[in-house]
Amino acid sequence: MATTIVAELGLGGLVLLKAMAAVFLLLVPGVTDSTRQTARASLAGVVAVGLLAVVANAWALFVAVG
Repeated sequence: MATTIVAELGLGGLVLLKAMAAVFLLLVPGVTDSTRQTARASLAGVVAVGLLAVVANAWALFVAVG
């Protein structure tokens, strides 16, 4: 899903993904029971968005070169 958003929208898609991650990070403390769970969920969200950005950039380079 995220790769499709970035591929279709380009930089705007990446900004959209980052905004979705920010909303996720704001909502996590209200959903989890402990600070440790909040930290783990937040870290997972940040890592997921970072990996999606790397994959999207690699895909864009692959398409541009190929």
